[in-house]
Amino acid sequence: MEQEESADEIMAVVQRVEGVVTVQSLRAREHGHYVVAEIIISVNPRITVQEGQDIAKRVKLLLMHRFLHLSEVVIYVEPYDPGYPYKSNHDPNQEQMPTLLQ
Repeated sequence: MEQEESADEIMAVVQRVEGVVTVQSLRAREHGHYVVAEIIISVNPRITVQEGQDIAKRVKLLLMHRFLHLSEVVIYVEPYDPGYPYKSNHDPNQEQMPTLLQ
């Protein structure tokens, strides 16, 4: 599997995880026969830190299970900022983003 193809697949999986608003960056580097991935995800800024960590844990577990060549996955959680100039599926008319607890 080519690394570029793998990165696209990883990105697609992360974007489908409930609670992930966007994937800000994905960096994967080879470490011998394995790959180490560093991913920055954006989450609803109104959720708790614990909820953000739970989302990151779900992303990590899913990726480690789905991609056997990943030896390590590091997830950084950032609050989503709709004013930041990156493409997303965020609806600007949706003022109140519900937290996971609601």
